[in-house]
Amino acid sequence: MENSRIVYLVTGYLNDTLLQPETDELQELLLHEEESEAVAAAFNRIVLNSPPAADYKPEQWEFLASRVLSQTQSGIDVQPAVNKKTGRIRRLLWTAAASVLVLAGIGTYFLLGNKKVEKPVVVSQSEEVLPGRQGALLTLADGSQVLLDTIKNGVVALQGGAMAKVVNGTLLYEGNGKDVVFNTMSTPRGRQFQLRLPDGTQVWLNAASSIRYPTSFTGKERRVEVTGETYFEVARNSKLPFRVSVNNQTEVEVLGTHFNINSYNNENSMNTTLLEGSIRVRKGAESVIIKPGEQAQVNSGIRVAKEVDLEKVMAWKNGFFNFEGLKLEEILRQIERWYEIEVIYEKGIPDIPVTGEMSKDIPLNKLMFILEKLDVHYRLEGRKLIILP
Repeated sequence: MENSRIVYLVTGYLNDTLLQPETDELQELLLHEEESEAVAAAFNRIVLNSPPAADYKPEQWEFLASRVLSQTQSGIDVQPAVNKKTGRIRRLLWTAAASVLVLAGIGTYFLLGNKKVEKPVVVSQSEEVLPGRQGALLTLADGSQVLLDTIKNGVVALQGGAMAKVVNGTLLYEGNGKDVVFNTMSTPRGRQFQLRLPDGTQVWLNAASSIRYPTSFTGKERRVEVTGETYFEVARNSKLPFRVSVNNQTEVEVLGTHFNINSYNNENSMNTTLLEGSIRVRKGAESVIIKPGEQAQVNSGIRVAKEVDLEKVMAWKNGFFNFEGLKLEEILRQIERWYEIEVIYEKGIPDIPVTGEMSKDIPLNKLMFILEKLDVHYRLEGRKLIILP
């Protein structure tokens, strides 16, 4: 196909002026390798040589540019395509464009709405701060500790008749121990890890989180204690209800379900989000039952939020930062935990709107390069990120 036609289609898509047959034509091009590379090259040229982003539809720039960033910096697969053709084109286009950006050695782009993007000013030079990685500390029943960062496969411990071992980066338990002993897995800042409990329940721990659990479940319930942020896929067992104690203040009760708990002490509320099944959230005498897509927000009481953005909630587990609807201070708390740094505000917290999604698998300086384009000024001193006015 002629390059002029491809440029026309890409430009029209960004301007939201394509007719339906033209949208179908662009989608068809993106389904074929050779044509998709040509589309990616056209998108790359438009990005590099275009007038300010305000000349294009904000939602198109916002989505395409942020997605190019996340795919450019990471080998993580794209999210599943949605049914709507426009959604599919978005995913295909940023994937194709990403490969061209990588080959060309281009930086990354995170254009926001109708904001004009200026060339960044380098305000500091510092040793590169790498992103977080897989790792955790396992505390055994006798108080001894095992660092799991470098163990990919192998037996970790034998306790009470149960064997703890790491298989392909996941800690799991085998055997039916008669003695009830407890282990605690904790992830420091800059680490994440996956755990399979003795009943088969899968647990993912975000950075700065912990879970305390028995090496075998006996009695009339399955009970664990968590802090920080954890995602559960609970093995079904109607005879043994699964209960999660959160920060020793709130309890989540399930029979078999998928849910996420965010209970960091420096966040505004403890949020339990349900993806599948049904759960009851209790705080004191108050309790609520939530449905898939809902979120129980716990402060002094319990508030239920409807139609929660599940992709945003689960971004951490899927390898992304999702900044949609967040204040700058909330974003920086995520960055602080993942990069194991300290954030300091020189003169208060700037009120700067930020949105988009990007890979967590990028060095801190690349992430801050993007935020700096949005007027987030900073100075990096070792592992201290100082936010300037």
